[in-house]
Amino acid sequence: MRQILPSVQNFIELLREDLANRRSLLVILPSSVNADDIWALLRACISARGFAFDEVTVADLPLDKPLITGMKAAITMQWKASVDPLSTAHFYEHAENLPDVVYFEGFDDLQPGRRKEILNFLAQWADASHICADRGGAPMALCIVTACAEAVLDPPATDTHLNVHWWWGLPTALELKLVCRMLNSNSDGPVCQWIEGILPALAGSDTKLADHLWDERDVTVEALLQRLSDYAAMQQWDKNKLRDAGIEAFEEKIAFQNGKSALMRSKDAKKLWSAGALYWTPEYGVQLNTAVLALMGKEKEIRHRLWRGQVEYLLPILDRVRLAVCERLTAFYGPAWPYQWEKPKYEEDYEAVKKDPMACELGYLHYLLKACGKMKRDKNLLPLISRAKSVRNELAHYRPVEYWQYERLMKETEMLFEGPF
Repeated sequence: MRQILPSVQNFIELLREDLANRRSLLVILPSSVNADDIWALLRACISARGFAFDEVTVADLPLDKPLITGMKAAITMQWKASVDPLSTAHFYEHAENLPDVVYFEGFDDLQPGRRKEILNFLAQWADASHICADRGGAPMALCIVTACAEAVLDPPATDTHLNVHWWWGLPTALELKLVCRMLNSNSDGPVCQWIEGILPALAGSDTKLADHLWDERDVTVEALLQRLSDYAAMQQWDKNKLRDAGIEAFEEKIAFQNGKSALMRSKDAKKLWSAGALYWTPEYGVQLNTAVLALMGKEKEIRHRLWRGQVEYLLPILDRVRLAVCERLTAFYGPAWPYQWEKPKYEEDYEAVKKDPMACELGYLHYLLKACGKMKRDKNLLPLISRAKSVRNELAHYRPVEYWQYERLMKETEMLFEGPF
């Protein structure tokens, strides 16, 4: 579903524009994203725009010859010289009918030394492309999509004919919620809606983690904590190595880093991001992967992220319950019911309900229905308001609620208001 998400579409379009301007590309991914998937999106985009391209399996380029010689044999073109290319400049002088783009396939499967050699070649190619363009030629763009450490820690410098793009913050948490909604399009049960509410807050931009959590229908807090620990094990993160790398001190530094540039300034952050242990979203800024928190035993922080997702989903539901009950009481007793027989404890609350009975809060509603003899007729509303008040109080104290509390709230709401609420 990546291809339909706005942030991914914008990213792929940015890459296409660079290729259209004959700029070579180095696209750097975290380990949780597959290079072939991203190239497939870009390939579809440039194919639709009429680009000619070749895909070169870099493992097949001979090790005993210069890369430029292997390139000559691997791509579709016409070679005018009687000898193999002696340099990138010599290549441009004697090559005709070059494709617009050449993609280096299988780059991450190479040995580190070979990868470094090709990254250096990419920079040399950009220099030669610059000269070619200055002479009125049409340079050929090279494209590498990679998650390798060599690119993450020591990428070539950007140039007029070489650009480096980082897969920061893709997708956003909002877009992950959109994906949940689309996958839930044929299901509107409470479990699906619950997962849609909490998954983006837990997974951030890590779609691999979102996939791991998606099929889990045991949505108790304990089950989620276990699934997060399982994911950390799948990623082969080592708690002691992370601690030795200073991840806990680093976590404090990023608490208020909301911009993408915060990651680019730190080599440590790039290492963590490359391993999938750290991500950025516009909604939540820079933060450690929630599964890393599980690995480090930081249950309090995980519960806070659960709370963060629940607040966004549950508070509007609780307010709808409150307003619906206020409307029912106003219709039967008239607008003075909040203060006609009892009076709110605080003056500001009293003044508020005098102006508008719909301003009555859940706590005072609960008190009236429980203690006011004049409202005995509406005692059937008490279980619903009691449940809503309990959920609201948990959220107000920054504590996540369990799924069963939400499920009972929704069942009581449906019974009272005769149908889905």
